[in-house]
Amino acid sequence: MLVPIKDIKIIYRGILENTTESDFCTKLTNQSIKDILIKRRVRKDLGNLDDLKDSLRLYGLMNPITLNSKYELIAGERRLQAAIAIGWTNINANIIDNLSEVEQLEMELEENNQRKEFTDQELLEGYKRL
Repeated sequence: MLVPIKDIKIIYRGILENTTESDFCTKLTNQSIKDILIKRRVRKDLGNLDDLKDSLRLYGLMNPITLNSKYELIAGERRLQAAIAIGWTNINANIIDNLSEVEQLEMELEENNQRKEFTDQELLEGYKRL
């Protein structure tokens, strides 16, 4: 049975309303890439990573990837694959404990769903300021 997206968001929102920051134990680490496990992911098409690889070379990793305590990837597969492609052996990662399988999947979906691209006007203004 398929559940409409709007119903999924209502269920998801209900879970979040009962969650506090203290429910998640987080630590930042510089993780060996060879120890990271990539399990079944929602995203199948990583797209072109060339711009992301260039960004990593120029600016480094601005946002760490997210792993669980078993070093399984929760969020940041594009960043991880770009880092691997340019030869990195370590990557900054947030390690989060106390997550169920459902919460990990929710985080993967949330990271990729809750973003807003610049409008054309915002982008133009930003480039003018350069």
